[in-house]
Amino acid sequence: MPDSNKISFIICCNDSQYQKECISYLQELDKPKECQVEIIPIIGAKSMTSGYNQGMRQSKAKYKVYLHQDVFIWNQHFIYDLLEIFKNEEIGMIGMLGSSSIPDHGVMHSAWDIGRTYACDTQDTGIKEGDNPPPGTCRNVEALDGMLLATQYDIPWREELFDKWDFYDISQSFEFRKKGYHLAVPHQKEPWCMHDCGRTKFQDYDTGRRILLQEYHMFFKHPVYRQEDFLYDQEIKGLYEKLKEVVIEMMKQGDIDMAAQCCGQYDDSVVWDSDLSTLKKLVSVCDAERQLYGACRTWNAKETYQSVKRKYHQAIFWLWDAERNRNRGKERFMELLRHDQYSVPLWVMAGIHNAFHFHELLYIMRESFDNRNRIRERQYLDFILQQVTA
Repeated sequence: MPDSNKISFIICCNDSQYQKECISYLQELDKPKECQVEIIPIIGAKSMTSGYNQGMRQSKAKYKVYLHQDVFIWNQHFIYDLLEIFKNEEIGMIGMLGSSSIPDHGVMHSAWDIGRTYACDTQDTGIKEGDNPPPGTCRNVEALDGMLLATQYDIPWREELFDKWDFYDISQSFEFRKKGYHLAVPHQKEPWCMHDCGRTKFQDYDTGRRILLQEYHMFFKHPVYRQEDFLYDQEIKGLYEKLKEVVIEMMKQGDIDMAAQCCGQYDDSVVWDSDLSTLKKLVSVCDAERQLYGACRTWNAKETYQSVKRKYHQAIFWLWDAERNRNRGKERFMELLRHDQYSVPLWVMAGIHNAFHFHELLYIMRESFDNRNRIRERQYLDFILQQVTA
């Protein structure tokens, strides 16, 4: 029998930094005294469905929450809210975003019209949202987005059909509906989660879409597969990969000027590649550091891109903590500034593209450097403040 006093969080992970950050939020959630929380990271799963099936088999918890490693639960009351919703035994699965109507072509990424979440895509932050159910209610939907899916019944994930990273959520939504259960999106006064979603890669999306339309045709009004409904340019993806290799090698050799010239050839706000978007930002940071300090501080010669990217992501995590004053967030942020943990251009780049209220943190930064008579940093921050608040 499932343990009704237990809730399990199951996370498919391939990045130890994100895994650690995701788990840190789970460990801080409020919970009833009788409720036991277990966290099951699945490392290196071959697909989302196989990883989630593995986690489901490992747990006897009645309530299971399947989430991405880059989803951070900011609602401290999440477990209480979840248990309250699941008092309705007709609700089998809930999510943060849902679709009121499944498009016949099966292209889902623009179909989420119910619910909300904080989101960051490497370039911009904000609230991704559709209709918010009235306070104290849930809205029944046709499918749920897979950033976070919570269940009170165990239904196997269809890993024999979906062996990559797309459409596992839509498939599971349909499997629950086949069993007669409702899918629900709750009212969220403020979004319950933050999804550091980056840019979707889409390389296997169309294969999964074809399978979805064939296997679950009964859930569509007029299911039709047409290749022109979704286009993935493999040639452009190949060019992205080559460009990343060239820029990374230039940075490892310390040739910032050539790296900046290469990065100037593309718009990082629109490329469908998280690393290419982040890479341009890091090159820009190093260029700004040379002007401010006379040398690059963030990307040392011979240092790998992965190592530098971890610094950037850690700075983002600390900025989110500071904004929400989580775990001494603002106090710790000021300590990091005093010890010059990261360069000012790195903090600025991370904040502009990832923080939700960065102008407030900019005032803290400016005060820190003003108190220490760091004139150049103060002038740089004054310039940034003018741009941000204009």
